[in-house]
Amino acid sequence: MTLQSKRMKITHIIPQRVEEVRSFRLGPIPPHTIKDFTFIPGQFVQISTHPGESSYFAIASAPED
Repeated sequence: MTLQSKRMKITHIIPQRVEEVRSFRLGPIPPHTIKDFTFIPGQFVQISTHPGESSYFAIASAPED
């Protein structure tokens, strides 16, 4: 399996019923450059907010969403 890297930005932060849980919607940088973002259940993303600061997140929605 080959690792792929795509530049994305957080476009929406959606609060959930539990205070510590939020959903994020991501969009490509620059806009409209990624036509399809497909994934396989079990994949994850690494999100960096500042140089040297990053966290890993599981993709929790179905690929068709």
